[in-house]
Amino acid sequence: MECSIETLFAEKNFSPDENQRRAIMHNEGPLFLNVCPGSGNSDVILWRTLNLIVFHGVSPSEIFLSTITKKEALHLKKGLVSLLSLASKYTGKNYDISGMYIGHFNSLCMRILTAALLDSSSEESGFKFLDADDQFLFVSCYKNWKRLLKSADPNINVDSNKERMEEHSVINEWFGEKSASKMTAARNCISFFNRLSAEDLDDGQIEKAIEKADEVTAGLLNMALTYRELLNEDGLEKCDSYSLQQKALSAINRSRSLAKKFRHVIASGFQNATPVQQKIILSLADHCNNIFVAGDEDQTFYRDKGADAGSFLDFEKKCGSSFFHSPVRINLNVNYRSRPQIVEVCNQFMEKCAWNDKMNPGTAFRTGNKKMHSHRGGENPSVLHSFGTRDEVVEEVSDFVIRLKEEGKIPDYNQCAFVFPVLREKDGEMNSSVKAYCEVFRKKGVPVYAPAAMNFLSTDECLAFFGALAMMLRIEPECSEQTGGFRKFCEWISLAKNRAGEIIKKDPAFSEFVKSKTVEMAQAEQNYISIASFCRRHGMKLEEAVDESTAKNIYYIGGLSSSVKTKIHDFLLAENYGMSVASFIENISSVDWTLMDLFYEMQKFSWFNGEYAAAQDGSDAGLYNLARVSKCISKYMESREEILTGRDFTEEGLEDSLYYSFLYSLFRKDDCECDGCDESEIQIPKGALPFLSPSQAAGSTFPVVVLGSLTHRKNPSHPLEACLRKMHENCGRKQGLKEPLEMADDFDAMRTFYLAMSRADNLLVISHLKGMTQSTYAPFEEMLSQNDFLRPAESASSDFYLPEDESSGCGRVYDYAEDYIEYRNCPRNYALSKKYGFAPSRNRGFFYETLVRKAIDDVLDFESELKEFKNKSETDAHAKVQELILINEVLDFNSDYLKEMYGHSLNGDLKADAYLEVVLHFNLARLALKEERHQKISFIFPESRTPCKKIPYAVTDCADYGSLGGKMWLYNLTVRSPEKIKLNEKWFRERLCASVDLWTKENAGKKIDGLVTVSTFLTGKIRGTKGFGISEEDLEGWNPTVTFEYKEDGTERFSDKFGAVVEQIESGKFPSPPIEKLGGTVPGSKESFSNLICEKCDFRFSCPSYLHLNF
Repeated sequence: MECSIETLFAEKNFSPDENQRRAIMHNEGPLFLNVCPGSGNSDVILWRTLNLIVFHGVSPSEIFLSTITKKEALHLKKGLVSLLSLASKYTGKNYDISGMYIGHFNSLCMRILTAALLDSSSEESGFKFLDADDQFLFVSCYKNWKRLLKSADPNINVDSNKERMEEHSVINEWFGEKSASKMTAARNCISFFNRLSAEDLDDGQIEKAIEKADEVTAGLLNMALTYRELLNEDGLEKCDSYSLQQKALSAINRSRSLAKKFRHVIASGFQNATPVQQKIILSLADHCNNIFVAGDEDQTFYRDKGADAGSFLDFEKKCGSSFFHSPVRINLNVNYRSRPQIVEVCNQFMEKCAWNDKMNPGTAFRTGNKKMHSHRGGENPSVLHSFGTRDEVVEEVSDFVIRLKEEGKIPDYNQCAFVFPVLREKDGEMNSSVKAYCEVFRKKGVPVYAPAAMNFLSTDECLAFFGALAMMLRIEPECSEQTGGFRKFCEWISLAKNRAGEIIKKDPAFSEFVKSKTVEMAQAEQNYISIASFCRRHGMKLEEAVDESTAKNIYYIGGLSSSVKTKIHDFLLAENYGMSVASFIENISSVDWTLMDLFYEMQKFSWFNGEYAAAQDGSDAGLYNLARVSKCISKYMESREEILTGRDFTEEGLEDSLYYSFLYSLFRKDDCECDGCDESEIQIPKGALPFLSPSQAAGSTFPVVVLGSLTHRKNPSHPLEACLRKMHENCGRKQGLKEPLEMADDFDAMRTFYLAMSRADNLLVISHLKGMTQSTYAPFEEMLSQNDFLRPAESASSDFYLPEDESSGCGRVYDYAEDYIEYRNCPRNYALSKKYGFAPSRNRGFFYETLVRKAIDDVLDFESELKEFKNKSETDAHAKVQELILINEVLDFNSDYLKEMYGHSLNGDLKADAYLEVVLHFNLARLALKEERHQKISFIFPESRTPCKKIPYAVTDCADYGSLGGKMWLYNLTVRSPEKIKLNEKWFRERLCASVDLWTKENAGKKIDGLVTVSTFLTGKIRGTKGFGISEEDLEGWNPTVTFEYKEDGTERFSDKFGAVVEQIESGKFPSPPIEKLGGTVPGSKESFSNLICEKCDFRFSCPSYLHLNF
């Protein structure tokens, strides 16, 4: 079938304007795209990338496409798959983008370092990635913090609380804050450390700066050097988000293969790129000269992270010096999304600022004559102005929003976003305007979702879980004896216990559960104390081995529970006398559940269950919060053993490590951050009004936006910016165009308000609070005085249109393993894992399978490097150790990559299983095929439509093929056991048959002779070996391959069934399995579905069917 890009445009009803078309068709040389809100920037990037792949023969693996936010990365990746799926329908070709570097900057840096790690000529080694919370915990931990303070002032007595507080005051004063808080100082220091990395300043440059710095600045610079030393201690290098990017840049500069890997380098949101990110982009494009950057200086909002609009506007000059000719510049100034009046207000507002450099009249920090034009028609009012006292405005606007919902102008409250320039004040308290709106909507029964406007630990979901746990642990905070931030935290524990007490009081079953767990924890604590005391009295050393006599003596200690005696009895039968005394005590005093198990078991009680019921009724904010609680528990469990022992129930256990260390640090970190949680954490739940900051709203649009406040407090020029510029100057670095520091505050304020207003599609409501305590930013005063906007109370509902369909035309994208199989297994489990992002406990869902698959792919892709290790090794044993180390590092890289993408990781036990599956697949499953893997291929199936609603969608999947005995076999991997594969034989056969059809089209004249699914699932015997000393006896009964017969109609049947599943997912149907299914026997098995499937599901306790059957 003939295909051109015009054909695909027509198929998607996409009519690019002249400038969009020029950008899409540009395929050689540098390109600079200056855009405006709603101008189709993402569409241009997607269509241009498709043009390169489909019509210019560029391999996806030769393209590097980076974004600044995770939200945009996900949108572009799914959009590209959707468009390539459409192209495949016409060309008959498969477009494999598995090798393409497309994503958020940090995730791409991890991929670069994974490739460098496996490059035999590279010197890279593995590392542990620290996200923002990890970094804060690392810096603020007592041991590290004392060392950092000592490096700032060698004369300080770090054991003196008074001297530490004095040093905190000095640090915070440098950052413009009057506070002696350690946590505030830690947050300020982290911002300093991160900026040094973002500016790509190395240790030598920092040392040089110390020589010329004043005492306080020199102290901070010394702290930065000590921080870098700490990151490299304890035998494993650690990287935060910014040092990760520095490390990736170093790897690119050292590796010729990485530097020459890409033919096209694309950077979206380039105005928010830090200096080190800009260097990465320019370095990768140095060989090919095909660099394409897109951005809008008016949407620069990451100055605190190193972004500068001047640097973006200076790109043309940089490009000319790097690539010896200037880029083609194309401006996109047509807004296709917002109504004309909204666009005009945005233009008027930006014209109220003088963007010229007062010291250099010929220099401007905004494109000359930049002005948006609206493509949409209609003269109906789309900007409203509410003004008066706070109470008057809040009442008028809230009534108006409720009227919009009642009259069907917005189908859900989440279609109306309240955007505030500031959500929280510097002391962590909610901004007064935000608080006023929250209170009035609460009184009127309208849910508000404002996760960044308050400390997350103060949400009802956090209070309920951590309060109940504090009751079980019998934690009694002494609030009156504490001061400052620690007192606030103690008050939070009391608040949590009170809230949990209210919930428990209404639920007798929950009350009995708490009493039972309290007794169990107290008994485990007493067991531990009794055994530990006995060992001390008898002079036992914790590291010495336990013998039969010692175990028997402990058995007869009075007062031990029957569970402890049973474990000692089992120990004696097993004769495992190599165990140390410390491990023995922990083992026999342990309970058989983890913190995550406890969290999921609590979900069966009425209050928690009510959150799931509310989601079914269209209000799912509670589930997003519960998912964040699960991620919080998962993060705590990452740094400790999974098993809970008797010691954990003492004051030195969970009370100290979980509450007074981990949660206290997160509480104070969240309290010290005015912006609240990271943009990647912000979800827009159903049934609630989202309250957002402009940076959190970036990348999203809403039918209705309420600008909640027009107040701007003048912020003086930050000393950090001046310090960094001086450091660059001392190092002899050319900084290019930089915005004057004295103008930075006004520029940032203008862009913040502009960004907020430009999020509106159909209606913008300006909330103008007046009065003695209120101030209005001057440009608004001027603009509002020149316009006569309608008030919300004066407007008629007929003035407003229903929200229009703003779909980009890209179909949905679904993965066979992650979506189809997971949904078919259990729709409810699928939704809670995939949509809401609950962290897994024992559930081997899509996250686990993705990790195993990605790690296996990387290891097998670099078998030649592993063979080089073997050739260079002196012995086979040494080669084996090197191989295992490398596999473990690859697994860690992929685990960190997925953690960055999904916000959580696997617990220790599941990660250990994943590592073992990767090792054994590499060494054994591959041998089961008696042939080394030939090639992996990722499929994008031709675009399809669902059977009833005709929703367009694309399917992605991957498989491997290799020859055996003169025949060609196509196979794929799964973490499911061979038994489960056989139970669901139809699913796996249809999947492979559909892949065969695509493969044979790509490889004319060849055919697939056999189909195999390879299971990486481990038997109990193999898992027990931990990867070492596997014997033939261990391998008995282990047959990881299941073969299938090929049937030619596979694709059609596969497509029909997949389409039905897509339709159910798109309609938001995630029902629990019917009770009859749970109680029935699984085909081919003697066990019930409930025992075989549900018992391993984390979400069973909140499942109505499971609860009905078992309780």
